[in-house]
Amino acid sequence: MFLHQESVMATFAMALPSAVVVDIGSTKTSVCCIEEGIIVSKSIIRKHFVGDDMTALLQRLVQSESALHYFP
Repeated sequence: MFLHQESVMATFAMALPSAVVVDIGSTKTSVCCIEEGIIVSKSIIRKHFVGDDMTALLQRLVQSESALHYFP
């Protein structure tokens, strides 16, 4: 049995030795750097600006009076 982080497995799936992985979920957004299959510990950033916030912002833009300017 092996335990791995999702971000490390994503780099293995794409056959990349190093990458910056951005995970935008509905409850959190996280960013981390992967180097040779290991997460660089000082590069992990978690924010609470999430996918639900983006959905609410787009909904407000579409429902506004000037929506035809943004979305013809």
